[in-house]
Amino acid sequence: KHDLALASYQKALDAAADDFQIAQIALDIARETEQLGRYEEAVTRFKAITADASNYAITRATALTSVGLMYYT
Repeated sequence: KHDLALASYQKALDAAADDFQIAQIALDIARETEQLGRYEEAVTRFKAITADASNYAITRATALTSVGLMYYT
């Protein structure tokens, strides 16, 4: 299930029309990576989203919160 979602998001990323879509899809990819149990990769992806100042603040905050939730849950 998550493998299929991840593949779909990868395709969507290739077709993304703007930076907002790219950031949102990257966030979805990070979430699916987490669901697959690939935690180190997920943290790396979330951190990359958080560190990119061109992303909207809400997207960056969501990525950072996701890392915190991984740690505490």
